[in-house]
Amino acid sequence: MKLFKSLLILVPALVLTACTSTPEECDPTRDPGFFNKMGCVFSGSYSERVEQKKVEIEQLRQEQKEVLEAYQALEANRSKMIADRAERYRQLDKLDNDIAKVRASLAKKNALTKEYQQKLDKLQKASNDARNLDDAGSLEKSQKLQEVQDSTNELLEAFAQ
Repeated sequence: MKLFKSLLILVPALVLTACTSTPEECDPTRDPGFFNKMGCVFSGSYSERVEQKKVEIEQLRQEQKEVLEAYQALEANRSKMIADRAERYRQLDKLDNDIAKVRASLAKKNALTKEYQQKLDKLQKASNDARNLDDAGSLEKSQKLQEVQDSTNELLEAFAQ
């Protein structure tokens, strides 16, 4: 009888203890003790914690997906910028070759006057400046390159006359 009375008092106390367990208290990485574990199981706190962790994992996967998409967009932009830069350097090399050809042609004809020499030097300097625009934006670099090309074309037309 004494045992029955003890169980009658102890069982409701344990059940009430089980009802007070929260998902935060039911962390499996800690050792909460036998009665607390029982409380976590009976109160459903373990399953609530599992559901919370599933939601967190899904949120992290979505965030990871967004970061991956942003990385891929940046990588595509980087590849485009590298290709644009290579194209600009190719154009600048062509301009440098054109300037050298004009200089050699004028020297061969003994027509390389001080005026033409200054114009060619100015074009060469502009070409070098366009090549060294590392901090400038892509649009500014393109504009500078176009200006140098236009100046070279004007000078070539002037020499042709």
